[in-house]
Amino acid sequence: MNQYNKAAPLLLFTYNRPEHTEKVLRSIQQAELADQTNLIIHSDGPKDEKDFLKVSEVRRLLRSRKWCGQVKIYESEKNKGLAESIISMVSDTIKEFKSVIVLEDDIVIAPVFIKYMQTALVMYENENELACIQGHTFPVKELPSEYFLKSAHCWGWATWERAWKIFDRDGKGLLEKLEKKHLENEFDYEGAMGFVQMLRDQISGKNQSWAILWRASVYLHNKLSLYPGKTLIKNIGMDNSGTHCTTNRGLVANQKLPKTFSFEKLPVVETEEAKRKIIVWLKERQKKDNDRYQSRLWFNRKKKSFYFRFFRIWKFICGIK
Repeated sequence: MNQYNKAAPLLLFTYNRPEHTEKVLRSIQQAELADQTNLIIHSDGPKDEKDFLKVSEVRRLLRSRKWCGQVKIYESEKNKGLAESIISMVSDTIKEFKSVIVLEDDIVIAPVFIKYMQTALVMYENENELACIQGHTFPVKELPSEYFLKSAHCWGWATWERAWKIFDRDGKGLLEKLEKKHLENEFDYEGAMGFVQMLRDQISGKNQSWAILWRASVYLHNKLSLYPGKTLIKNIGMDNSGTHCTTNRGLVANQKLPKTFSFEKLPVVETEEAKRKIIVWLKERQKKDNDRYQSRLWFNRKKKSFYFRFFRIWKFICGIK
């Protein structure tokens, strides 16, 4: 067994964003342990001729150099979509390697990201209450250096075969379980997030999010995720260029990515202190968003009223009935 079979592979999903993809690949190349990492890349196929040019550009970039110690590229002829690509590739990869680290083409990683993930995957391998290792954390002040939440996110993460077995694609069934147990408010961080609505939208076909299914699966099985106290990733896709990310609404801050890390193994129980701080921060952010929205409504009403009065005066002056 060679060195690339001993550690979890890094699974990267790309599509039609060459600029984003290059930044992500460069961050991977510069990361600690990159020369010992097995990088598996899934390049989704184009939807149309316009996409074909961008996808071709991405694929030339993928083949332009050896980004890690070992690189394998899968090029899909057809467009599978992000959800189907991730579900199928994670399932296949984890069956072979028993664990996996997952990135998308807009997640730039810290120099210590790979080492952090590999260390945590080994350290917590036999902790069945833990389903996921997260690279992202909320930009909340004074969080513990590591903490656990009954949750799961998709901005740079890792998991094991034993945990991925709980992944449930039946969104309707997941929603029914949440509603039957009256867990909607708690699932939404006490109403501060819209995860339940996102799940409803997934069921109705308004979105194709695999991540909300993963989050609900982890939550309903009472499993936890390990989060770093400081984020190890930067999402550069909050620019309307991606499938589900639109603009930066506060979940991403201009946090400096760390170059070192240290942590010790902790008992796998939800960290109430971190949970409360995050909920408070989310509610404050929600209030600010609502205040900004109300301000825009007020301004638009005033603007509309001003133009209406101006038009009436203009008609009067011009003698227009």
